[in-house]
Amino acid sequence: MKQVTLLYTLTNTRLVSAELPVASSVPHNDVFDGFVSYSIEFSSFPDFAGNKSHPNTYSATLLENIGRISGTKPYIRVGGNTQDYALYDASLPFALNGTVDPARSPDYPTTITIGPSFFESYNTWEHVKFSHGFNLGLGANRSSGWQTLLDTVPLACKALGDGKLYAWSYGNEPDLYSTSAQGPVRPPDWNESLYVFQWLNGTRTIKRLIEEHCPELATDDVYGYMAPDFGGTGNHLKAPATWAAGLDDDKDIKLFSTHNYISGATSPGVTLQGTLMNHAVTKRSVDAHIKEYNAILAQSASRDGVPPLIFGEANSLYNQGRPGLSNTFGAALWGVDFNLYAASVGFKRVHMHMGTNYRVCRLALVLLSVSLPAVRSRCIYVLLGYSTPHGSRSQHPSPQSAPRRPTTAP
Repeated sequence: MKQVTLLYTLTNTRLVSAELPVASSVPHNDVFDGFVSYSIEFSSFPDFAGNKSHPNTYSATLLENIGRISGTKPYIRVGGNTQDYALYDASLPFALNGTVDPARSPDYPTTITIGPSFFESYNTWEHVKFSHGFNLGLGANRSSGWQTLLDTVPLACKALGDGKLYAWSYGNEPDLYSTSAQGPVRPPDWNESLYVFQWLNGTRTIKRLIEEHCPELATDDVYGYMAPDFGGTGNHLKAPATWAAGLDDDKDIKLFSTHNYISGATSPGVTLQGTLMNHAVTKRSVDAHIKEYNAILAQSASRDGVPPLIFGEANSLYNQGRPGLSNTFGAALWGVDFNLYAASVGFKRVHMHMGTNYRVCRLALVLLSVSLPAVRSRCIYVLLGYSTPHGSRSQHPSPQSAPRRPTTAP
């Protein structure tokens, strides 16, 4: 008999807990620890975490409390669109310098320079594992982008030593590079083979630099990626074709990561009742990823050759959400439904995406001119604890030991 514990809380209300006995014979998906984890926009990370001299103690306390409730702290992915805009300047006296171009995006900077102190943010949260996102968008087609990779790999690996490394990431949503609404960074003939060539060239360089500067992070049980981090299943590049083209030829992808948003902030016809609170819409959106993943399993010589499935980035509405939809209690209920359904069909972990003052944010962790730091009252948190009668929890496995099986969408 397996005990499934559901823990949830609303801000300023008491914690409610319920344990439900589930027969061992019932089909189930053994999810990873920290099932509901977070993805933080690259340009927002210094805000969320702070630095050595000014750590964000509010967010640190919040993560500590989540860890106490759920048994493990959330895994943090640092990435998103802005990881592919970030260039390095060793002389920059602060973590990040960003310029917002409203014509490209009003919500985050699209011209970004980071300095050495950016990497201090990885040392402000104790006992948290991180994924750091390197810049493929500019890294493979601009000399300054390639130099950024060469300069930042040593800094990132030194910051993520001592058990802090979760996984590496190289490029965010490369399936959209030739069609991005924020401005294409690849030509119209961008295809899966070109992407795989650039991916292998970049990741092999990353591996070489890690072996040189942080050899303890280059071992098979530690080194690895979440990939391909595609933005969806229907974009310009397709994950099954990318896998067939040799994306994992080096066998260093430890998590098959895909991204999901139920719809867009400005998409026609989006409503709270008809979209976010409609389980059929959520089911259809998640099931498309299961179909894609099963296609990769079917074409692979060995099912063990396909890494476990995660959502490396997810939330309700892309383009950072919409007032009246993303910031409602109905959207909070959507978050519960989405995460539980993803767990039921085979996803091992889900990273809910957020950024400074994003409308889809579950957390407001920094002091802004328009708001105070807060766990916003409109948001509900779901912490899923899966335990056996002995109290053990599913742990994040190594690439070699992770269970890989076909998943079926009911």
